[in-house]
Formats: sequence, structure tokens, C-alpha cells
Amino acid sequence: MSLDRPSPTECVAVGLRSSFGEMPREDRNKCEWDFAGGRRSSRNVFLASGGHYVKFHPSGSTGTVAVAGNVPLVNGVHCWSIKMGPTIFGTDVMVGVCTNQFDFDEYLQQYCSMLGEDEKSWGISYHGYIHDKGSRRYEDPLQFRAGSEIVLLLDLCKSQLSVSVDGCPFRTAVENLWENGRCPEPLYPVVA
Repeated sequence: MSLDRPSPTECVAVGLRSSFGEMPREDRNKCEWDFAGGRRSSRNVFLASGGHYVKFHPSGSTGTVAVAGNVPLVNGVHCWSIKMGPTIFGTDVMVGVCTNQFDFDEYLQQYCSMLGEDEKSWGISYHGYIHDKGSRRYEDPLQFRAGSEIVLLLDLCKSQLSVSVDGCPFRTAVENLWENGRCPEPLYPVVA
């Protein structure tokens, strides 16, 4: 198996899949996790198809929301796919990872790039920006749009998050996710 472009269901340690947008019924049974509600979700997030379909602001928007996966990512390498739906819009649409300490309701009354504002989350924006500990940098090949498939590769041994958009080669988005080289707590896939 090649590590240059692992498929969402084949990875070194764990294969994970989920969807932001409609997932075909036959693919739902292949998922090892789904998006969670409750504590790992902002208000104003609609979940369907057993947590495999996410819709933000179903009845109007006043700020920024997010939802995370229901299974913590610990030890080893994790790979998952996010499929954007037919329409995406807003101040920002982001994918990434977050800690258990991430505040999903902090920006309910504010439009912003929610992920990567501090050490509690890291994100990739559909505008092509990587957000990490309050800073951002532009990476042109990382832009995504409606219908895009984003594959994220989280290597907890190397403390890095890599991303592939629409089948392009993986690029390291964030290195040194944490200071001491060891993840202090589980991480969760997140979409904002």
C-alpha cells in the first residue's frame, strides 16, 4: 500500500470515512465513525443519515458553527474523507481536527474562520488557508469547493496533519500539532 495517496478506507493503522453532504446508502455501513451531536456540536447543526450527513444553519445563520466526529483519534495514523455537498458557502468552510476542549458555541454570534484560532483546533479553509495556533498561511492547491472530496491524514506519531483535495497528492498542512511531540489528549475530526 502506498502512503502517497491512501484511500479513505485503507490506511496504515485505521481507515475512517465520513461525509459532509449526502453519502450513498451502500457506503454508510463502511463508516467506522460519524458526526456527533450534543457536546461535540454547535447549535444550529442538522445531522441525518445516522450522522453521515451534516447541514449547517438549516433555518438561517447568525454565526459560525461546527461539528466533530464521535470517535476519538488516538495513537497511530488515521485517514478519513469528507465529501462536500452540492452547495457550500459562507465566511469560511473548514475541515480539520479539534481537541475535547474545543468550544463549539464560541462563535455562534460571529462569522469567522473558526478552526485553528488556538491550540484546541487546526483547520484547512475552502479558501486555501491553513489555520494553526492563531496564524494562517495560504496554500493554493488546498482550495476546495462544492462537490470536492477532501482526504485528511492525521499522523499522531509524527504530530502532523496532511490533506489531499480532489485526488491531488498529499500536502503536509500542519507539523508539530503539539509542543512536546506527544498528543496530550485525543483529537476528533471536525467540520466548521
